[in-house]
Amino acid sequence: MFKRVGIVAVVAVAVVVVEQVKGIILKCDQPSVGTALCSDLGGSVATPPVHNGPVEITSHVEVLNLYNIDETNYKFTISILASFKWKDARLKAPESNTSRIFITQDVDPFVWHPEIYFYDLRGMRTFSSLGSAGTSRQVVFLVKEQTFNMNQRLELDITCGFNHTRFPFDHQTCYLRFGVINFNASIVEFSGTESKDWGTITNASYMVQTTKSEFEREIFSVGKQFFNFDMRYSYTGLRIEMTRNSERYFWNFYIPLSMFVIVSWLSFLISIEQVPGRMGLLITLYLILVNTYSSTKETAPWLQTFGLLGIWMLGCQVIIFLPMLEYGFLLYIIKFSPRVNSWGVKQDIRPKLARMDWVCLFLMPIVFLVFVLGYLCHVEFSI
Repeated sequence: MFKRVGIVAVVAVAVVVVEQVKGIILKCDQPSVGTALCSDLGGSVATPPVHNGPVEITSHVEVLNLYNIDETNYKFTISILASFKWKDARLKAPESNTSRIFITQDVDPFVWHPEIYFYDLRGMRTFSSLGSAGTSRQVVFLVKEQTFNMNQRLELDITCGFNHTRFPFDHQTCYLRFGVINFNASIVEFSGTESKDWGTITNASYMVQTTKSEFEREIFSVGKQFFNFDMRYSYTGLRIEMTRNSERYFWNFYIPLSMFVIVSWLSFLISIEQVPGRMGLLITLYLILVNTYSSTKETAPWLQTFGLLGIWMLGCQVIIFLPMLEYGFLLYIIKFSPRVNSWGVKQDIRPKLARMDWVCLFLMPIVFLVFVLGYLCHVEFSI
C-alpha cells in the first residue's frame, strides 16, 4: 500500500516537473518546484489580462543614437532601448521570497505580452546581450507588483517626409510611433511615453548625441494617441524635431556667391574698349554660379525642390547678368549711334557711356542690398 502511494507521489512530482519544463502555467494549488509562475486559471494565460478596463501599457524609451539621415530616400536610423510594462494580476509566484522571475523561452509562449508594431518602419534589427544565448528580448515578472517588464535593444529605420522648401534653414519633424494593431483600444491602451520616466533623462526634451552635425535634434513624447481604422486603436511614441545647422552653408554657398557678385562690379571699372577683359570677367563669374548650382543638385538630388538656396543662387545669377546686359547695351550704342550730330559736328559719346558705368557701379550695390533684405524677410516669414 505504502509502496503504491510512493509511486503515485513520484509520478505526480514528475508530471509537475515535465509541465514546468514545457512552460505550462500551473494552478497555484498544485505542487511546484523552483520559482515557476502559477495562476488560478492554470494552463495558459496568453490572452490580454483585461479586468475592469483595457490593459494599460507604460512605455519607456531611451534613445541611444540617431544617425544615417538619408534625405534622398526620406529615412533615418534610430537606436533605442525600449521597455514596456503592464500588469497581469492573474499570475503569482509560489515562492514568497522571490522578487522577480525571468521568463524563459519555454514559458514565454504561455504568457501574454504585446506585439509591438512600429509605424513608418522600413527595417529593424535586434541585438542580444552577452550570455543570453541569442535572446534579443528580455521579459521579467515583478512578483510584488504582479507586473511584466519587457526590454529590448532595437535599431530602427524610420520613414520621415523631409520638406526641403526652406533648405538650408529648414526644420524637420519626424515621428517614432508604436502600438498594437491586433487589439483595439478597449482591450490594450498605451499610457504614453513620458520623458520623466526615461532612466537618465530628467527634462522634457534633450539634445540627442549624434555622429553628424547636420541637424540639431530635440525629442518629445507624443503622449497618449488614438487612431480609427476599422476600430479605435491606441498608440504612443516620440516626436523628433530636427533643425538644420546652416552655418556651413554660409561658408560654402552664401559668402562665396556674394563675393562673386561683388567681384562682378569691377567690370564697371574696365574700359569699354576692353571687350575681352570685361566680357571674360562677367562670363566666367556667371558660369561659375551656373556650375555651382548644377553640381549642388547632382550631389544632393533632394535639392531638386526650388527652395531658399535656389532663390539665393538664382538671385546672384541675375545680379551678375545685369552688368552683362549693361555692357551689351553700351556696345550697341557705340556701334549704331551716329558719329556726327544734326549740325554735322563729330561727337564722342564715350564720356557719356563712362558716366553710365559709374552710375551702375553705385546702383548695383543698392540692388544687391535690396535683394538681400528681401531674401532675409522671405526666410523669416516664409512657412
